[in-house]
Amino acid sequence: MTPRNSSGFNVKTIECELEVDDIPFLVLKMATGVYNTKSLVKNYVRYRPSYPQQLFEDIIQYCHEDPRSGDTLAVDLGCGTGLSTLPLSRHFQSVIGIDSSVEQLSRAPKSIDNTRFTVGDAENTGIASGSVDLVTVGTALHWMDTTKVQQEIRRVLRPNGTVAIYTLCGLNLENPEDNKALQHFLMVDLKDYWGVDFEYQLNILDKIEFPFDHRKKIYTRTIDDMSFDGLFGLLNTYSAVINLKQQNPESTLMEELKETLKMNKTDGQEQRIKQYIPIKMMMGKMKKCIRQQ
Repeated sequence: MTPRNSSGFNVKTIECELEVDDIPFLVLKMATGVYNTKSLVKNYVRYRPSYPQQLFEDIIQYCHEDPRSGDTLAVDLGCGTGLSTLPLSRHFQSVIGIDSSVEQLSRAPKSIDNTRFTVGDAENTGIASGSVDLVTVGTALHWMDTTKVQQEIRRVLRPNGTVAIYTLCGLNLENPEDNKALQHFLMVDLKDYWGVDFEYQLNILDKIEFPFDHRKKIYTRTIDDMSFDGLFGLLNTYSAVINLKQQNPESTLMEELKETLKMNKTDGQEQRIKQYIPIKMMMGKMKKCIRQQ
């Protein structure tokens, strides 16, 4: 049976390996407040897709490749509402999710005995040095100071500990004309509204220095039967759309995109859209960390 996420969308995953060389270093500053209102977080919970289960299975398998790796504590940085935190609870004795948004954390589940959520900074967690077996960062690195957060990761990880950083890399629609209109909206219409350059967000794992012995994987999340409401609900969780509505409330860009997508439907059937969401992940081990000069 094809699994469904909490929004009821059919989901498939496709996986492939990708070799990666050393990559250059960039720095980002943390952005705050974008997802810190009740209405925006409500949309985030409802429409944001979860990560494929295979991603977490690969992380756990990678952790266990070294028999000295432990399962005492996992920490999810930039955890938001817990999309990438909860799957870890089945594999570790204790899990901590850390985020700077109080409102996002208020929507994180409270009923998992071994998992807790706390307000904090990814660059300064306050967690004891050398105490963490796994650190994860799920689609949040572009809001962080990458220099400081990697220093913090190295500080808190145990010897032989693992870091896994993964990110949603855009949104693609199956219909070529639909996808052309969507990409124009994301890359051109919203260009000035992304808090962090959108192209940088899409390719951040190819642009940052990752000072660990590592490997890289790519997944594709396929949602087979998303409605128009689901698609535009998802778009309304994007920081650029949030900024567009706040800075230019009279804008009709979203309505124009919706009309364009509807015009591309000629069969008279219910408006459903198939979409593909690429997900990139890098995993690394503490034992071969490259020390900065």
